[in-house]
Amino acid sequence: MFPGCSQPSYRCDLDHNVRRVDGGPTSATNLVPLCRRHHRAKDEAGWDLVHDPVTGSCTWTSPAGHSYTVDAPVHDTGFYPGREPTDWSTPLIPRPAPAGTRAPAASAADPDEPPPF
Repeated sequence: MFPGCSQPSYRCDLDHNVRRVDGGPTSATNLVPLCRRHHRAKDEAGWDLVHDPVTGSCTWTSPAGHSYTVDAPVHDTGFYPGREPTDWSTPLIPRPAPAGTRAPAASAADPDEPPPF
């Protein structure tokens, strides 16, 4: 939601428009997804954010006084034409592994150690 930022929201933090320490509530009207860099720009570098909860747009004001407005993304068209948006309200149901596949073998040194990422 920062001008020109291309980070997808799933890689961002949900950031309080009005910081929690400044009395901002944790609510849908006071949260926007910001990448870590732009989250810090707002909190530490003097950028000001005004979020319109009705339209979803964000207006940013730089430390030099220049204003930029970012409109909320349109999700109804999606990135994959012809595919319905995912319904995140339904719980995920684990599916059994396909026939002929095996679970990955545990490390010989320590079977409780997770794989490196």
